[in-house]
Amino acid sequence: MIFSVDFGSAQIGVGYQFMDNAGNLLGVHSTDVTAGAQPGMFFFEKDPPGNAIVIIWDCADPSIIARDDFQEARRLEGMGATSEATPIVVSSVLEIPGSLREEFEADLTDAISGFEQSFVWNGRRIACEINLRASRLTTSKSFFGDVGARVYPRCGQTLMIAGAKYQITRKGNAVIKAVTGGFVEDPAFIDEPTNPALEIEYAHFITR
Repeated sequence: MIFSVDFGSAQIGVGYQFMDNAGNLLGVHSTDVTAGAQPGMFFFEKDPPGNAIVIIWDCADPSIIARDDFQEARRLEGMGATSEATPIVVSSVLEIPGSLREEFEADLTDAISGFEQSFVWNGRRIACEINLRASRLTTSKSFFGDVGARVYPRCGQTLMIAGAKYQITRKGNAVIKAVTGGFVEDPAFIDEPTNPALEIEYAHFITR
C-alpha cells in the first residue's frame, strides 16, 4: 500500500507508526519516508501489519500530528481497486485518542443523546434511539459503566418506554429463554469490544 500525508507546509523529521483498533502502537517508529513534489507532502510504500487499521504521522513539531484510518483503503484494495491512499491534509492539531474504541463510543454517545429519546431500566433513565415499528432500541454501552465492569440489562428484565412496561426479549446476540424459575439468555451475550452500540428488543410480557 502507498501511504501519503500533506502537512500543508515543509516539515522535518517526518515519521510514522501503525496502530491497531485497541489503540496499541505496532512495530517501531519509522522515518523512512520520501518527500513529495510539494512542500509538506511525504509518502512511502509498505504492507502494514495485519492487525493495523490506523497510521499515525508526526514530525519534528510535536504540535502537528496526522492520523488516518486506512481500513476502507484496504477493503478497496482487496476488491481490486487502487491501492493508493488519498493524502491526509493536516489543517489543525489532532489529538490521538487512547483507543479508537473510546472515540467511537464518544461519537455514538453524542449521536444517541441528540435523539432525545430514552428508556428506564433499574431505576435509571438511559438515552437511546427507538424504532417503535421493530420494537427495538439502540443505546451506547458507555451508559452502563466502565469497560470491563459494565452491567447490562438482561433478557427477561423489565424496561419502561413512555410510561409503558415491556420485557427485554433480545440483547445483541442473546435471546430470552424460559427455564424453571425464570429466564436466561441463550445464547449467552457476547460483548464485542469493537462495537460501542447495544441493541435491545422488547415486547409485552411473555408467559412461561
